[in-house]
Amino acid sequence: KLSEDHPVLKSLQAEAEYLILRRDIETALGSPEAIQTLRAFLERSNITPDQRSWAQRSLARANDVGSALAPGVADQLRRYFPLRTGRTLLYMRGAGEIREKLRIDSVVREGDVLKVYTRLEEVYRDYTTTKSYVVEIERDTVVLTAGGGREPLLKFPAHVGDSWSWNDRKRDFRRTVKSLSEQVSVGRPEEQKVYPDCLVVDFTSTVERQGSQVSITSRSSYAPGIGL
Repeated sequence: KLSEDHPVLKSLQAEAEYLILRRDIETALGSPEAIQTLRAFLERSNITPDQRSWAQRSLARANDVGSALAPGVADQLRRYFPLRTGRTLLYMRGAGEIREKLRIDSVVREGDVLKVYTRLEEVYRDYTTTKSYVVEIERDTVVLTAGGGREPLLKFPAHVGDSWSWNDRKRDFRRTVKSLSEQVSVGRPEEQKVYPDCLVVDFTSTVERQGSQVSITSRSSYAPGIGL
């Protein structure tokens, strides 16, 4: 048994604290708390050169992310649309026959825009396709850029009742915030997961069918710390 002040135990504790710090910073990047925490970490005298180098790079990224966002946006963005390089989400549909793996390859600031380079791998049975696209974050709006269009996915800070509209290829679209506190269940009953306090957004498209305008509505839910 090692004493509390044993050098080996203290080294292990310091390494564990560093790993926890890295995890927390990645999920809070761009927030004032993250910047303050990194500055305090850099003031320590007992950190290694590798740890100092990581903290300096992270502080530069945090300042970049924070300055590219409108006031009040960073907290909700971190909560509902986490930005972390290497972050991967796996979606399964059709009794598991259809899988979609979504991965953030990099987050880069260009001027006042954050560009999130994303890769989507779609698997249907033995057939696999991979495509890349860019999500742009412009001060307060998350914009999907794909197929030559620009689709505003989210606007922050979000409030119940907020809505935004756009037109693309002679079709009208609208998104409306329905809730920031909804409990959402996903998956089959025996494997169901429940996510509280979700941001829920309705997506409405208007199309013409047999001479009449028809509205079609779908729903997207964003779980805290997870995203879509």
